Amino acid sequence: MKEVSVRNFAGDMREATKRAVVTPRGAALWCLALVFGFGCIGGTDAASALTRRPHVLVVVADDAGFSDFAWTGGVMPTPVLDAMKNESIELTQAYVHPVCSPTRAALFTGRLAAVTGITGPLLVGSPCQLPADLPTFGEEMRARGYRNLMAGKWHLGNSRNSSTPWARGFEDFHGVLSCCCSYYTKVFWTPQDYKCPAVDWRQGSAAVAPPPPEHSSEAFSGYLGRQVSAHVAGAREAGEAVQPLFMMLTLTAPHSPLQADPEHRARCSHVKTFRRREFCGLVVSVDEAMRRVRDALAAAGILDETLIYFTSDNGGNVWEGGRNYPYRGGKQASYEGGARTAAFMRMPPALVRDAAVLQRRVYDGLVHVSDVMPTVLRLVDDAGKEDAAAPSPRSDGDDRWARGEGYDLSDALLSASVAPPRPDVLMTFDVPTNKTGYRWGNWKLISGNPGDSRRYFEPTDDSQWIGTSLGDKFTELLMYLGHWADEDASGTLDEMVRETNELLKQVRAQIWNFVTTGVLPSMDASDPPLLFNLESDPYEDHPVQDDHPEVVEEMLARIARMSQNFRPSCNWFVADSDQRHETVEFTDPESGERKEVLYHAPWIAEGAEVDPEALYDINKIRIYSAWAIVIAEMIFYVVTLVYCARRLTRTRRAESDPRKKRQ
Repeated sequence: MKEVSVRNFAGDMREATKRAVVTPRGAALWCLALVFGFGCIGGTDAASALTRRPHVLVVVADDAGFSDFAWTGGVMPTPVLDAMKNESIELTQAYVHPVCSPTRAALFTGRLAAVTGITGPLLVGSPCQLPADLPTFGEEMRARGYRNLMAGKWHLGNSRNSSTPWARGFEDFHGVLSCCCSYYTKVFWTPQDYKCPAVDWRQGSAAVAPPPPEHSSEAFSGYLGRQVSAHVAGAREAGEAVQPLFMMLTLTAPHSPLQADPEHRARCSHVKTFRRREFCGLVVSVDEAMRRVRDALAAAGILDETLIYFTSDNGGNVWEGGRNYPYRGGKQASYEGGARTAAFMRMPPALVRDAAVLQRRVYDGLVHVSDVMPTVLRLVDDAGKEDAAAPSPRSDGDDRWARGEGYDLSDALLSASVAPPRPDVLMTFDVPTNKTGYRWGNWKLISGNPGDSRRYFEPTDDSQWIGTSLGDKFTELLMYLGHWADEDASGTLDEMVRETNELLKQVRAQIWNFVTTGVLPSMDASDPPLLFNLESDPYEDHPVQDDHPEVVEEMLARIARMSQNFRPSCNWFVADSDQRHETVEFTDPESGERKEVLYHAPWIAEGAEVDPEALYDINKIRIYSAWAIVIAEMIFYVVTLVYCARRLTRTRRAESDPRKKRQ
């Protein structure tokens, strides 16, 4: 029997649509298109699927860049994600925030990060947390009768029990509370507890002791897959309907530390440079994690009843091996490379009511991560309704953008005749670092500190450096040294070294400005805003703010209007020196010995206030350190110049000494 692919069915469906003739073959193709349009149903009746709510899976990669997937032109082997993208609606203009915690805040609340007050990556010991008055994605889904499962990274604050995932809608949580623990030991190294680093791994509110020994990507996805299988099997054995699942797989990969599984690293032998190769191995672990969960859903018979959304949390960190070409910059930058991400949404076929959507496969409208929650909630609420509200154009008077609320994109995603509703994207608005990045239509405004503006392409040789300056090369050498000295600590050390290098560049620029102009600007000083037309200049090569001052003025006015609805930025540089870890006793399964190990856990009692005297500003320490390094550099240069000048003077005197000439 001739094998027919899904792609062939889609092609035949398009031809049948053009002919618009109802023949037995045409009718069959229409049915098959509905069944196979976003993947094989596997025997599920499409009409009956409309009567129940879909399962939902949100997958977030950590620090994966725009060009870190095969389907976006990268060299990383990601066959599972590529295949799923081909069964999905690709979101070609998808944005997040340029760093992790703000993106997660937007995803979990359906609002811009600035509305939540979390505008930067929360450091260990940070008292910042999601506002209690903003319902989370998990809480909304639980209220709709879903069972919530979360496996992976939280990173939205854990100073109090009320700020943890198990208190904000995810009682079944399996993962890490903070940023970037080791992939094997699960230790999260910080400068505060460098002598005895704490483990970060929990099942609900309980510490998992000992933590799972397998690679974190395998542990997260394996747990989620097992829970899915048990959940569906239990319902069927009891003869009950399967309770809909809301699943979040928030991976820590490919974020540093660079600890790839050897088998995954072996699939990256074609990738140049050590850091890029290790990073590739971690991207492969993301692909394999997707495979485990996809296979578990398929084995349980619910894959094609599941809505799947995939994204990264920010642009790739080029210093860890990520790449964002053809866009400029990367993680923490206001350029496109910092916040533009590869993303797709795989729809259950029964939700798709417009055959033209099946032909399109791409959505070119603006998308922000804050749109995921309202879009999913609308799709969930409408599932099974025969009289669901018909798509309608959005009013020009819609001011959700000013309130910083996410947009419900379901009408535009499911109907090719509905225009994309989102008019703009505020990518970053962070007061502590003076960064603003804003897109309005095809206009892009960068104000304040723009971050890294360079464009990083695929390395072509193992000896290739990441940066070009002497400081960049010294930074990379320090990262290699940290990785060699302590792999578990290298994730934190790499971030510290990279950020210090960026601060050093700012300080050196200030000193040079003082030397050339006699004016020493403050650290918060910035150049005039930059404006780009992304329609004619998608890679931000030619700023046009001088040609369109009225556009700059209008965009700044829109940002000012939005900021009226923002909470004060929680200073993510501030940490609590009173932070305490949980001491956990357990029996080592290998040695049989009793052990005591520290675990990251909430440390502030509910209702208690943070002691202001215990707070310290890490940013000030970083700035003082940067100035100290630059001053030391200047002293070194002055001493070197003085020494060389004295040597040169002595040499010339000796050469001109008449006594030596007679000799």
